[in-house]
Amino acid sequence: MDTKALHCFIVLYRLKNMHKAAEELFISQQGLSKIIRNLESEWEVLLFERSKYGMHPTKAGDYFYQHAVSIQNELEQMKREIKNTAGGMEELCIACAYGTLHILYPYLQSFRKQNPSVRIRWKEYPDRDADCALKNRVVEVAFCVEGSGQESFEHVPLAKRRILLLVHEGHRLWDRKSAAIADLKNEKIIVEGDGFHIFSLLQKKCLEEGFYPDIAAETAEINLCQNLCRMGEGVSITVDFIADISRLPGVRAIPFSEPDFTWNIIMAWRKKDDLTDTAKKFVQFIQDSLQASPL
Repeated sequence: MDTKALHCFIVLYRLKNMHKAAEELFISQQGLSKIIRNLESEWEVLLFERSKYGMHPTKAGDYFYQHAVSIQNELEQMKREIKNTAGGMEELCIACAYGTLHILYPYLQSFRKQNPSVRIRWKEYPDRDADCALKNRVVEVAFCVEGSGQESFEHVPLAKRRILLLVHEGHRLWDRKSAAIADLKNEKIIVEGDGFHIFSLLQKKCLEEGFYPDIAAETAEINLCQNLCRMGEGVSITVDFIADISRLPGVRAIPFSEPDFTWNIIMAWRKKDDLTDTAKKFVQFIQDSLQASPL
């Protein structure tokens, strides 16, 4: 089994569709099918059930995928470390939960200026996917939104931002100077979905007030939340700096009165002895920078 076959399997497993996977891999469907058949022959197991509706992983396929991702990530890390050892351009891979890079980008710029031999590769993810990228060794460091499931990471808090309520013109709360979680009872709420920690935080705060939030719509785009709110489809929530950037006519952002209803950014990494020297240097730089100039 070669690394190309491993990558092809991972892409097909993720997309569950031979045509889409072949397009992403820039190979023919026949070529991809042959690679998968060869894998199954090599391992003497059926990895996918074929049907007219797509490719459905077997239990063996699910198990194979878990280990394939781990192996691929280990190889990527080894590749980075070999490059560093050989004296070439050092490389650091970072995951950024949506919105965090807007706040932290100046620190990345400062690090690059002071460390011109380091190439930083970053990618934005929904909150939980950023956590998974770190857990699965796709990246070494992640700028995450604080939430559940991060107990296995080393992390430090970076910033707290206020969560605001969005209401449309004419709404009963339009003229309020502040809002409370209790005001959301019986309101239709449009919110970023389960892939974002703000979703579970909203649920937690509402349950503490004795009611379950009426989620009318879930989306991955905060701009869509704002537009649906403007059209009167419900209220929404956002973070203060996003509200400042994307002001819409007919929509008002109102602060919540609860001081602990905040959107918290953390920097997370695996155990320090599991980091490359470049990643250790970056983590220390961010910590020192924030100590000198807190966000």
